Amino acid sequence: RNGSRLHWDLVRVISSAIVVVDARRIKTLNLGQLADYIAMTSFAKFSVHKYPHAPTILGLFSGHEGSVPQGMSTWDKVYLKSLYNIHPDHVTQVSEMETRMLDYLSR
Repeated sequence: RNGSRLHWDLVRVISSAIVVVDARRIKTLNLGQLADYIAMTSFAKFSVHKYPHAPTILGLFSGHEGSVPQGMSTWDKVYLKSLYNIHPDHVTQVSEMETRMLDYLSR
């Protein structure tokens, strides 16, 4: 277990996502980049502004030339794996995710 008896009373579950894409902003992207970006924005509530140095596909539109991600990074995959392998009702889920991510990344 996670060492805590605290649980959320309400758990948000994503059942669908609608994504609107501005064709003018994706002219230079390939389909894989776009699909990975949409997957991360749809499956994870993550603020790239909160973690500006995270090596994530969410920086795709950051405007930094030369550092355009070609797809989901190892960090992105570990983030999603950690996110979907925790109990959503645990209050300690953020620290649980951080611990799992560090474990996965250190392998």
